[in-house]
This record gives sequence, structure tokens and C-alpha cells, in this order.
Amino acid sequence: MLRKFADASSTTDQTGPLYFHFIADKRARRVIPTLFDTWELPSVHYSIYDLERHKDRVDWIPSKHYSSVYGLIRLAIPEILPDSVKEVLFLDTDLVVLNDISPIFDVFKGASDSAMLAMAENISPWYTKHKNHWPARGRGFNAGVIYLHLERARKANWTNLFTTAAKEGLTKFAYGHDQDILNALVVSRPEIVVQLPCEYNFQLASSAQPGKCQKEDRFVKISTEFKDLKENDADCEELLEAIQTKYRTHLYFNNYVKTNTTDDITLVTHLTVDRFDAFNSVLESWEGPVSVAVYCTDAELSQIEKFMKATNMGRRRKNFAMHAVFKAGNYYPINYLRNVALNGSNTDFVYTADIDFIPSKGLAIAAVLAFHLDEATFPSGYIGVDIFCDNVVWAAAFATNVHTVSEEEDYFAEFPAFVLRPIAVALTSGLLILGCEDIRQSRLLTNRPLVYLGDLSYVVYLAHWPIIIVWKSVSDSSTVSLYVADADITAAIEWNEKVSHNGYRKSKPFKECLNDSEGVRMRGGYTGKDRFECGWKPVNATGSLEILLVGNSVAHLAAMILQPVIEENFPEVRLMRLFAMPACHPNEFVQSVCPAYLKAIPKQVEAMKPDITFVISTKLIAPLKNPKNDAATAKFAAFLQPIANSSRVIILDEFYPRPTSEKGMGITMYKRLLKNEPITDLKATYQSFRIKFANYFARLDLLRIPNLIRHNTSAAMCAEELGWCWWYNRKNLHTYFTDHTHLTVDGRELLRESYTNVIRNAIDRLEL
Repeated sequence: MLRKFADASSTTDQTGPLYFHFIADKRARRVIPTLFDTWELPSVHYSIYDLERHKDRVDWIPSKHYSSVYGLIRLAIPEILPDSVKEVLFLDTDLVVLNDISPIFDVFKGASDSAMLAMAENISPWYTKHKNHWPARGRGFNAGVIYLHLERARKANWTNLFTTAAKEGLTKFAYGHDQDILNALVVSRPEIVVQLPCEYNFQLASSAQPGKCQKEDRFVKISTEFKDLKENDADCEELLEAIQTKYRTHLYFNNYVKTNTTDDITLVTHLTVDRFDAFNSVLESWEGPVSVAVYCTDAELSQIEKFMKATNMGRRRKNFAMHAVFKAGNYYPINYLRNVALNGSNTDFVYTADIDFIPSKGLAIAAVLAFHLDEATFPSGYIGVDIFCDNVVWAAAFATNVHTVSEEEDYFAEFPAFVLRPIAVALTSGLLILGCEDIRQSRLLTNRPLVYLGDLSYVVYLAHWPIIIVWKSVSDSSTVSLYVADADITAAIEWNEKVSHNGYRKSKPFKECLNDSEGVRMRGGYTGKDRFECGWKPVNATGSLEILLVGNSVAHLAAMILQPVIEENFPEVRLMRLFAMPACHPNEFVQSVCPAYLKAIPKQVEAMKPDITFVISTKLIAPLKNPKNDAATAKFAAFLQPIANSSRVIILDEFYPRPTSEKGMGITMYKRLLKNEPITDLKATYQSFRIKFANYFARLDLLRIPNLIRHNTSAAMCAEELGWCWWYNRKNLHTYFTDHTHLTVDGRELLRESYTNVIRNAIDRLEL
């Protein structure tokens, strides 16, 4: 809304300045000046008023509305704004301005001198469908848009008017909102209001009835004139222009919570939207506060906010501050971004790093700075290389913890992290010590080949990734078809290439999983090689329910889905335990370890006696000739029955649709995007899946286990488009599968709601 009004200020037919009045809390008072001072809008001015100084005028009114005092404060506008302001237009911040609003400024012409409010009628039935509601005229007025004649309101003793209306209403109702009070005031004093046409406040809430407002053209339609840019052949013209550019900056646009101690250390970085995956990795590794500047457009900022809401990134932690620097010109303002992020930190010490550098978890230098150093040692909050000259341990600690080799990735599978890390530590420690003043002139570091290599190092750093991409493409195909991709495509290429390395093969599905020694005892000490196991107790648990997951590697992925589902929706769950083995199916022993594992499952269930047991391991696709006497069905039922006997509810995850490609969906998506090849064929019909696995579903229909719930995962996997199962996310071009079976983050998100519903179904059955 603010950006739309700002755009309006630059139109050629504007006759006067645009003046904003903000009644803001402490945090907003810090953000707003930076935003406007860096926006450089012509003929736009603003004033800020301290909400804390004025909230006592309205905070005596009990309100259950989510806006609380922030909404009620609009009742005190005539008192807060200076007497020089005669009229003002109040707008909620969730409005979109679509057309010319200048006629609203003439709304009081022809009205009586008693008129001081102009509002549009509600187009929702709030005041008519509820019997017990504050008084309102008809459907009532909506307070999202209010034109106030402040001069008349002050002469009529506005404070006494709304206070009297509020106190009278609160004798009948326990709570009140500013809109309720205004409607009650209008009922008692109808002469004070002028009704605005509904197109000035076209409401789109779920309860709204748009048919009651038929106008199509609503609010401001902006027409912007762009001046022709003159060509300039000066080589540095654009660079000089970039240096002089003032970038519009929005500090703390996320739900940031300031760290409690200034002795902590803040990681300071910057990025563009296409590097958001790397930022997510940084957050997973760095548990301390973070300040990041994001170079983006308004549309990209909206995408970021939607992504954070969809992934619950902002709910998991709140100690990272995000600052939006809006794009202008053709250059990436790296120094400005660093300074914004640096100024946005609230600690005495900062650790600056590019977004490509993923710190190790529990970075040693952060702990040292946070707990063992004082200002006398490092008065400027900066550590130079000389600190390592007299202390080899410091050098080794720094080298151990600062590296760019992520254990999440498998680019160097033949050189595992436990081999690479000691080498990196030794080399980095040596370079740090060799860089000390007293040995800086050593022949090793000053010989001509090394100096020449140092001069080329940054060029090599910039060029190495495109070379790797080209080499991979050439090695995979005799024809290379590279193309210039936009930021979204580039990000999708990198993302799909990364997930194609099949990161599910890890011992624990999420970091909160603990070693399950109790589970080992329950199953008689069985500890088969390559097993997946862990025990997890939700921190917010209030109940006593226990859940067990058994099956193959898909059970490992199911644990990743269930962890946030339980944490956010089911405080009844006290414990979730995982006990799985890759490639083990009850009817198909493809490994020698499977029989021993499958025999250990009933022991585990019998000892634990879980409330809910998930069985995620079925493969019954052989021809079904005689349903009444089918050996595969009987064998599977015999496997399930002991589990069902020792569980209150057993949930059977059904087989879900899976793609067929030569090397897996991750690498298929990566190659096709890289070569600009079509991807719209990467899908299958839901009907073909049901036909292909008809024998499987027919066998499940034959099972007769009273406490069994079948979890239809295929419906969730194919819910995006009726009749089709897509193998990738069409919004961001992320594959749903790492290979042919195992799901990526996007793929697991498809099943999240389905797992929520099946657990709720199970809990409902337990309560019967």
C-alpha cells in the first residue's frame, strides 16, 4: 500500500505534497526513517508519533481483536496529530490502491457542519448475523478507511464522544474494538457520519459478500511517466551512478527478536533471493544471532515472506534479523549491503561471511568470543590475523570451524568429511601462522609462483563454478546447450543438482533425534548395520501418547514429516521412536540383514506397546490370481498381526506414485533445466498409477485387522492437479524426488497435511 501511494506522488498531475503520519512503536520508529530516507520520494513527507506516549488514551478498553491497542489508537488520532492538521485519511496497511481517490477529499462538501467521519459500509454480514453484537446501523461501517475532519472533531470534544460510546457499550459487552465503538457512536449521533461509496473500501475477507458492491474500478490507478534515458558512452557512467544511488531500505522486515546479551556474536551476511537455500543452511549451522541484508524487488520480498510462512522458518527461531534493500540499477551494492547488515546487528561482536560459507555447528570462535573475551582484548570487535601468530591452538580452532565443505553435500563422496577436514585444518592453520609478521617475508610465501597464484586466486574463485557446470554438462552429453537463465531458473538448477546427491542416507532424520538405547534394549539388543533409529521427545508435549515408525528408508523420510507435524499440532504426543532399515520389505528380502530386522520389529512393538505404530514398508505387486488364497497377502497379514496386537492403532502407509527415469528425478530436472529442455512431461496420470498397482491395492482390501488405518499417500501426492501426479514443484521448479523414491523437502511438504489428518484420525479412534 505504501509503495502504491509513493508511486502516486511522482505522477505529473499531482498538485501538492503527500504527507504520512505514523503512530508507531519503538521498533517501527527505527525502521520508518531509514525506509523513507533511502527511498528519495519527491514531494513526500512524514511525521512519526510515539505510540507508547498515547496508548493510555485507549488501552483501558478491553479488546480481543488481534490488533489490540494498535487498532484502538485510531480513536485518538484527533488528539495525537497537531492542530495544524485539519483533515486526514486513515488507511489500514493491508489495502491495495487501484484507482484515483482524489474525490474522497471532497466528501464533506454539501454535508452538514456536524459531519466529521466518512466511512464505507461493511460488505460482510458481521453486524447482522450475530445476535449479540455492538449496535450498528444496518450492516455497520467498516473502519479500514476513515476520512476524518479533525477540526470539527476537536470542536465537538471528540475524546468525550468516543469515551462515552465505549463506556456505554462496555456495560453490555465484555470486549470492544475501535470499529465497534465507532458504529455505536454513529447510532447515537447519526449526523456525524457521511457514507462513502463501497468502492472506497472493497473488503475481501472470507465472510465478505462482494456482490453487494458491483463497481469494478476501485481506488487508485497509477500512471507513471518514464523519462527517456540518454545514452552515455563513458565507461564508468553506470558505476558512478551506482555509487551515488540511495537504495530504499526496510530494516527488520521479519519477526525478529533482539538477543538478550550484547556479548553474543552476530553472523553478518547478504544475499539475493536465488541464494535463499544457502541462507537456510547457514541458519541450520549457526545458532547465534544473524543479521542479513537481502537485495530484492518488492515482488521478491513478497515471495520471501510467503516462503518463510510456508516453511515455518520464522517460527523455528526468531534471532535472525532480515533487512530488505530494494534493487536499483545494474550493480550489486555489496558494501552497502554489508553495512546495512552490520548496522542491523545488536551485539558487540560480529562475524562477517559471504552466504556461500557454511559455518560448522557450534563454531568455536563464536563460543570463545561470547564467553571468554572482553573489550580490553578486542576493543573494536575485530580480530586480526596476528592473534594466531603466538597461539597454534587458536589457529587450529579457527581453521577447524571455518570451512565451506558442507557435510550435507556429497560432491566429494570418495573423500568423506573426516578425511577432508583434517587436511583443510592443517593447510589453513599453516597459512595463518605463515602469515604472521615475523615470518611474513619467508621464501615460501614470497616466491614468485605463489605470489602470481595469489593474484589470480579471486579470478579462479569467480570462474570455477561455471567451468564445473560446463564440464558436468559435457560429461553427461555430447551436445551442450547452455542458455542465459534468470535468477529463478539458476536457483532451481543449483537446487536440483544438490538434492540429486540423495541426502536421505543419514543416521538421523533431524537433529533433535537422540540415540535410542532404550529401543535397543526393547528389541533384545538388535543393532543391525545401516539401520535408522532415534528417539524424540517434543519439548511442548503435554500428553502421554507414544508413536513408533518401522519400515524401510521411506520411514526415515516419514519421520522428517512427522516431527514438525507433531510439534505444531499434537501436544498429546510424548515420544516418537524410529526403527527402520533401508530396502527391507516384509515380502521381499533383498538383503541378508532384512530377516533379522523384521524379526526384531515385533519384539520392539511388544515391549514398547505404542499407541500408534506406522508401518511404512510394503511391496505387494505380484500377480493376484486367487484373492481368497493368496500367499503374499497371508504372509503380509501374518507380519502385521503381532504389530497390531501390541499397538492401540496401526497406520499402514500406502504405496505412493513414483517417477521412472534413468538416473533419478533430481539429476533429470537438473540436466533438463541446464540444457533448456522441456520438463512438462515429467508427470503421470493418477489413473495409470492405480491401474499399474491394482494388485497391491486389491491385497490391502483383503486385510482384516480391526485397529488398522490405511494412509492414502497417493491422493496427497497427486492433489495439485486433478488426475495428474507431477514429479516437480511447478512454482519453483524443485523436484519432488531425489531419486525414484525418496522425497525432497518440497516432496515431503505434499504429504504434511495428509500425515496431520491421519494422526488426528488415529487419536480420535483412541478416544472412542
